[in-house]
Amino acid sequence: MEHEQVRELVGSLARAQDAVVAERWMYQVEELAVPVNGSLRPVAETAAAALVQELPTATAAARPELLAVLVQLAHGAAEAEGSASVAKLRNEIERGLQVFEEIARGGTREERLVCVDLFSACARLSRESFDRSMPVLSLLAESGPDEHQAVAVERDDLVACGYPDRFEASESGAATGQ
Repeated sequence: MEHEQVRELVGSLARAQDAVVAERWMYQVEELAVPVNGSLRPVAETAAAALVQELPTATAAARPELLAVLVQLAHGAAEAEGSASVAKLRNEIERGLQVFEEIARGGTREERLVCVDLFSACARLSRESFDRSMPVLSLLAESGPDEHQAVAVERDDLVACGYPDRFEASESGAATGQ
């Protein structure tokens, strides 16, 4: 029931014709899907898949809100412990990297700023996502002064949190059984 409900809410959000309506739908999607206190919601994977699917055809009013929910889901997936549901959520978000990149390249200033947060969150999902996200962050940094400043903050945070070395440490720990 909740899975179908979240798909319908994401569809309504994607079709919103103005920012006020889009924000209202976004809050409803958040309530159902966004992790709370580190706990993934059962419909997070379904929400991510629906958001990625709807993004290419979403209205201009809806796109920033769709991206904002994806940022929250990506952060939740990056921070959650490695269970099967976390892996599925990460996969759904990573499937959207090409779509996110297209928006980063051709989107509005508002969309580009949300993409800075999204690619920073995606860089925390896996080494492959990190490697795909960093060039896009560089591209975003060149698109305007606000984007440049936002990317600088996110890059500093990634370094402070130990990325990308963190991936090698977790891979070597898994390989040695630690």
